Amino acid sequence: MKNPWFAFAGICSLVLAIVMFSVVFGGYSSLIRAQKRIEAMEGHLQEQCRIQLDDARSLLADLESGGRNQADLAGALDAYADILDRLDKKTSPLPPDLISGYGAVQIRLNHSLTDVIRELKTSAGATDMEDAVKKLTDQEATVFVTGKRYNKEARYFNTRTTVFPGFIIAKLFNLDELRYHEIPLERPKSSDTQEAAGAS
Repeated sequence: MKNPWFAFAGICSLVLAIVMFSVVFGGYSSLIRAQKRIEAMEGHLQEQCRIQLDDARSLLADLESGGRNQADLAGALDAYADILDRLDKKTSPLPPDLISGYGAVQIRLNHSLTDVIRELKTSAGATDMEDAVKKLTDQEATVFVTGKRYNKEARYFNTRTTVFPGFIIAKLFNLDELRYHEIPLERPKSSDTQEAAGAS
């Protein structure tokens, strides 16, 4: 007759093995899903940025030339297009210098757009541009929200690979060296442009 303690130990070992497998497999699956979400968010963010770039270029083309704010916007758009082209050529995870560069250029573009829109709201014929301005401010908010979602996913992955048991799982599957850098963000100044619109 078998010793009941051996049977009990065997059952405990089996249960422990199942639990360990579930933890490892579940943790690995969670990290892989997080990676996929980050990569999808990167693509979505770049898509939204391209829309913003096209909309801003259209607005600039419709404006009468000569304003200093327009020259600043043109420079910001050139820098924005350049950073987006560089992002297109990089694979995930994106280099930290490129991420920080994108954040800086995005903020510069938003400031330039705010200045141009504020100036436009006080000029004659501003009503002709209302639709274009609304489209731009809406798109600015969309880019900001998409950037926040990217940062949330990046933060989740980075945290999971540095705390127990995630850091062990990351080590097992060579994910411990991956780090997704967050984008520097600044809340859109659409409220400023709306205040300027109300004053005109």
